[in-house]
Amino acid sequence: MTDKLSNLHLESWSNELHHSILRNDAMLIAVFSTKKEILFINNTFLKFANNDIINSFVNPTFENLLSMEHTNQPIFDGYITFGDYASINKSIVAQVFRKNDQFLLIGNINTSQLFEQNENMHHLNREISNLQRQLIKEKSALENTLEQLNTVNTQLDALNKSKDRFINILAHDLRNPLVTICGFLNRLSKNLKEYDIDKVDRQLKIVNESAIATTKLVENLLFWERLQVKQFTFDIKNHSILEASNSTIEIIKLQAVNKKVKLVNKIKPDLFSNFDINIFDIVLRNLLSNALKFTNTHGEISIDCVEENSNYVIIVSDNGVGMTADQLYKLFTISDKNTSLGTDNEKGTGLGLLICKELVDKHNGKIWAESSLGIGSKFKFYLK
Repeated sequence: MTDKLSNLHLESWSNELHHSILRNDAMLIAVFSTKKEILFINNTFLKFANNDIINSFVNPTFENLLSMEHTNQPIFDGYITFGDYASINKSIVAQVFRKNDQFLLIGNINTSQLFEQNENMHHLNREISNLQRQLIKEKSALENTLEQLNTVNTQLDALNKSKDRFINILAHDLRNPLVTICGFLNRLSKNLKEYDIDKVDRQLKIVNESAIATTKLVENLLFWERLQVKQFTFDIKNHSILEASNSTIEIIKLQAVNKKVKLVNKIKPDLFSNFDINIFDIVLRNLLSNALKFTNTHGEISIDCVEENSNYVIIVSDNGVGMTADQLYKLFTISDKNTSLGTDNEKGTGLGLLICKELVDKHNGKIWAESSLGIGSKFKFYLK
């Protein structure tokens, strides 16, 4: 369509076009005089340029426009940059027309630039989103690392407590029975000819009991050390609970006879279960030894087995001294030296119950105790 035909069609719309152009937010329109006066400027131009509009022409400058040949219109067709040399400048695509001593500037922001800027912003936003996701991932990884460090610190703290307990047992509890054995053997070697047979028998009995206690303590220490370094495997088979418990009772029966404590096995002969026989023996033996320690002469200890929630629960009951609530709470912990003298002043380390707890836990079982001070205690456990 020719310019002439276009003008013909648009002439009847001149008012509307005039109104629309002046209000268009994308167009910059201004009329200047050659004396650098602003004769007209629309709001879009005001928002775009600095307050000092004439001097904000950077390329070309207003002086350059004044010096341009104006026989052909427009006198300028291209990019005009606004701003100053101390800030970020802005450019528009513009045409400049001149009539006599006036300039008409009509410009707009290059749509290609807008599309490019939008695309750049889109890429930037995507990079920011990726960075945020990466930061979230790294934060999560850092939190997991901190959680693992806390777990390791907790484990190290537990190992330090175990180490301290181990050293304490070696330094004190293991030394005492050895000193007793050495002392009585030395006394016997020097005075054997002067002692009567009863006195020799009494002192040999003390030496024998100390040797048995020392052997048991060493066995427990070695076994506990194996547990700490995880050098232990299970051999789970089907066993008669009655036969397994009778074998354990046989080992400590002499101790019960010497203390005049009655041992009663109430387990029924038809009960069978799958467990590691060595674990069962160690746990039951420690519980029976503990019950013997805190049962008075002529007292009674019973062993029974009941089925609870598909588990065979072994119960070791005594009518001994019992425990306080605080003693019961600390029973299976390593943080304190949870041991007291027995009814015949028997000494202990508290290590036996700790080993029981660790073994039962590793066997996927459970061990717990019920007690009343002055009435007695019940220790219960099951293995799975």
